[in-house]
Amino acid sequence: MTLPSGLTNGDEYYFPMAEAYDEGGYEARSSAYKKGVAEALIEAAIELLNMIHSPI
Repeated sequence: MTLPSGLTNGDEYYFPMAEAYDEGGYEARSSAYKKGVAEALIEAAIELLNMIHSPI
């Protein structure tokens, strides 16, 4: 998942989807985040978008 972020103190990490942790691979092994973080970020982004969305 690609997620633009700021104020990261120069850190750059992957946000692998939960399945990637089960499959292994570079992205999951090199991530500083635990399984489920990508899904939590997606949920939060959708919630924020729904808060600012106004139907026409």
